[in-house]
Order: sequence, then structure tokens, then C-alpha cells
Amino acid sequence: MLFTNLEMFTSFSIAVILCFNGVDSGRVKRVIGGSEVECGSLPRVASLRNSSSLQHLCGATLLGARHALTAAHCVPPASRYYLQLNNMCVGDGEVVPNATVTDIVVHEGYNKYTRAHDIALLKIKLNLENSNWLDDENILPYSSFGVSGKFWI
Repeated sequence: MLFTNLEMFTSFSIAVILCFNGVDSGRVKRVIGGSEVECGSLPRVASLRNSSSLQHLCGATLLGARHALTAAHCVPPASRYYLQLNNMCVGDGEVVPNATVTDIVVHEGYNKYTRAHDIALLKIKLNLENSNWLDDENILPYSSFGVSGKFWI
């Protein structure tokens, strides 16, 4: 059976849209070349989780006591989220600290199909008694890192 160019383009477009529109491909996602880190060595690293299922979705980086950074594709607007600070040192029987995500600001140029500008700022309420350590360090580089043009942090 022969297809016209329009029919082939339509079939191909539907297949591409399904592949890039969040349809699960069944792939197993793994960290390659990673290694375990000491407890407390990377306290700004967090696990972004779905509040309903408690499932880990993506990683996030704490920028301070009120903000974190993650990928925009990790936070579709219809869900609620929290951060779990798995790399904080806790004693036996202690609860791992977490943060409630109160608002999500997705980059205005984010495109879910091309993943351009795949970044989101999370406004958080940190459930931790002492968060002064978050204000002590500057997490931004001290020298130029190849960014040109307009940008904001």
C-alpha cells in the first residue's frame, strides 16, 4: 500500500509526539559511572518525590532554605511534590528531613517536546530545625563558566 507524503508525515508525526509526550518506553533508567557518597557530603542534593505515591521522580539541588532547582520535565503542573534530603546524616530512628514544594516556576521558554530550557525553580518550605548551613556557602562558581547573553539566577 502506498502512502502519500501527507499520510506518511502524519503517521510519523503521531509516532514522534507519542514518544516525546511522556509515553513510558519501559526503559530502565540507571546511573552510569556513579559512586556512593559519604553521609552529609552533599547536603544540597535532594530527591524530588510525588506527594501522593512517594515515588522518586528526579534530583533537585537546594539553593537555599526557600528555593531548589530541578528539571522542568520533572514537575508537570497537575501533581504535588516534596523534597527528601536523603544525604543528611540522621541517627537511628530519626526521620530524614524533607521540604514541602509550595510553588513551581517553570522557565517561560520550556518546550516539553524539544526539552529546551528544561529548568524549574521550586519554592519550598524546609522542615528542618537548623538550616543556617544553607546560607553559609556560595553555590555559584567564583569565575566565568561560559555563559553569555542575558540570564538570571
